[in-house]
Amino acid sequence: MTRLNRTKCTAGAVTVALTGLISGCGAPDLSAMRPTVQKQAAAVMVVGKPDFMPTTPVSASADEPLMMETVQSSTGSFLNQANTLLQHQDVTNCVIAVDDAGALDSDISQLAQKYAHVHFDILTNQAPSDMSASNVAIVSQDANAVDFAIGWLVGVWASNLVKTQQLSLQPAVGYAVSGVSASRQKAFFAGLYTANPAAQIVNMTGSNNSASNTGNSSGGNRTTTSTASTSYPVVSGVVVGGNLAHSVAESIAQNAPIVFDLTGTSTTLPNLSVYPGHLASSRAANLIDQISSGHWQAGSTSVIDSTSITLNTQLMPPPVVDAWQTLAQTLEQAPNTWQTDYAKLPDATRNLLQSQFGLA
Repeated sequence: MTRLNRTKCTAGAVTVALTGLISGCGAPDLSAMRPTVQKQAAAVMVVGKPDFMPTTPVSASADEPLMMETVQSSTGSFLNQANTLLQHQDVTNCVIAVDDAGALDSDISQLAQKYAHVHFDILTNQAPSDMSASNVAIVSQDANAVDFAIGWLVGVWASNLVKTQQLSLQPAVGYAVSGVSASRQKAFFAGLYTANPAAQIVNMTGSNNSASNTGNSSGGNRTTTSTASTSYPVVSGVVVGGNLAHSVAESIAQNAPIVFDLTGTSTTLPNLSVYPGHLASSRAANLIDQISSGHWQAGSTSVIDSTSITLNTQLMPPPVVDAWQTLAQTLEQAPNTWQTDYAKLPDATRNLLQSQFGLA
């Protein structure tokens, strides 16, 4: 990981950074490094460039001794590099830091089965689909809570336009989300209507327009018809996300001065204002401390941090920024309140969501 301050040693395609293990280059031989007092050894594999990894080296602050080895990897080389590291019996813990752990589902499952004596800790913004091995622990962002927060902030933004008299009526908020689970969409709408019960949502269904023109030529009249174009409703802001084609997202965004990205798939749009963030950088250091002190437990934990939402402060007014700071503190304690909030929505609102977006 290029952002870490470390000694670089290359063995084939593997770039290795060592903390308190060895100096010089070449593949590490953990089995040959046996101190008088037995120490724990942890391998830290950083796959890609996850935003939550700190810019300074991660090390244990606890008194218990811990040898660490950090390896920069990619999704393509991850499995081979992991096997090289984990063949050493001294490695009892393996931390995997990756933005989207779903891309490593099969590899991690294979490693967990092959190295049953190793505790695997996954730090990720997006959790794997199904990982229930007894030697695997996962800390990931709570996707539903993130979507609830985005909905909440959309509601606050819309209310603020009326409160500040920029608009006399609730602004129209477009919704163009495709291929996103019903639970995540419900979480968004729970946040939206809890923050702003009067919110006006518009299904961004495009309509095709074709134009034709007729002209004269030496051979007589000729008629040409232009390629059909798609037009979308003009709205004050729009929510995009999922597998919506980028070209479609761009076309829709042209009719909205503010864009909210529900899933982080349209982050290149110029007027993007709110979108999913990442785990706090403190998560990595806290995990290393837990490993060093011997506290480990299998299972999956979904969390929300103050960094879980990214806001463009040039587009979002202070009330929206302040709303996130307050909401983040609440969600850190109870990230799954969206289910209760959705159940409390008026029948008319839920009927609207069912007829417009198929959310039963």
